[in-house]
Amino acid sequence: MKKTRFLLLLLPLILFTSCFEDKDTKKKNPYSETDNGLYVLCEGTGTDNNSALSYFNFKDSTSVGDYFTEGLGKNANDMISVGDNLYIAVTESACIWVVNKKTGKAVKRIETIDSDGNNRMPRRLTYNDGYVYAACWDGNVIKISTTTNAIVANCPTNGRYPEGIAIANGKIYVANSGGKDYPNYDNTVAVIDMNTFSFEKHLTVLKNPQTVKSYENKVYVLSTGDYSSTYQLTVINNAEIEQQLQMNITDFDFWQNRMYFFYTSVYSSPSSNKEFNFSYLNIDNMNAEPTIVQQYLVDGMVMPYHIIVMDNTIFITDAKNFTSSGDVFALSTSGEILYKFPVLINPSKIVKK
Repeated sequence: MKKTRFLLLLLPLILFTSCFEDKDTKKKNPYSETDNGLYVLCEGTGTDNNSALSYFNFKDSTSVGDYFTEGLGKNANDMISVGDNLYIAVTESACIWVVNKKTGKAVKRIETIDSDGNNRMPRRLTYNDGYVYAACWDGNVIKISTTTNAIVANCPTNGRYPEGIAIANGKIYVANSGGKDYPNYDNTVAVIDMNTFSFEKHLTVLKNPQTVKSYENKVYVLSTGDYSSTYQLTVINNAEIEQQLQMNITDFDFWQNRMYFFYTSVYSSPSSNKEFNFSYLNIDNMNAEPTIVQQYLVDGMVMPYHIIVMDNTIFITDAKNFTSSGDVFALSTSGEILYKFPVLINPSKIVKK
């Protein structure tokens, strides 16, 4: 009896199907019937075996907590879409999963183990011209063929604990965070020539660079320092630093020549974190004062975690208390809540099916 009761309590956390609360979802939903839904990568709680791939179905407004029944593993950190497949980097489980977007089933598990049997610890992913590139905590970028789904080469970043990665103008840019060497962070961005797949040089930024994204042939690097003072956003153009802005940003994304971003203090507990600076900048005038979309937490949102902008819809993931199931909020570009849906622990990346 006790075992049955335990399983009944546990089941909703592992695999739930939930009808969305907003009856007007389909009216507000910008996608057509052929756009079946959204995949949401849920990181889980680090070293626990609870990373998951959640799924939201547009047609009937339902969500499934753990759609990938084979189990992602421990500490899934990034997900990108390439053709018919998703590529998902799972740090502690030493692998990159290839998952079919149409079926949600595994195509292949790519083991990220070096020649000495050590876990390379893949963190972030990017794609270009038939290859996925993964920044790994072992200090390398690995190159994966999307034809064979096999690792074909690796290149050192000559830095510590690489994190974010992006491509622009034939160069790969990788943030050397040094994150696990706290408080001795790294402060470099590695520039790798994509044609030769070889290290070219370092660019110096504020210590602890984390997020790297490209837009319109430029690269944007967010450095968080020691989290106690103003962060820095570095704009890189043709492998040279073009601009460095002192501003606090938790996460950012681009849409129609704008950079949408928000900030929540890492030192604020979910219950006391009432301010939510959701804003945007026109990328042609990054020195201007940001346009504020929302100054306070969106109703029902507890801890904004990541932002993804697609098709005039701004998705903000809510990590809640970082140990329980979260939500995804869909907002208009003016900050209106369009709909939300439940997912599992620490939702981060979102990809259309």
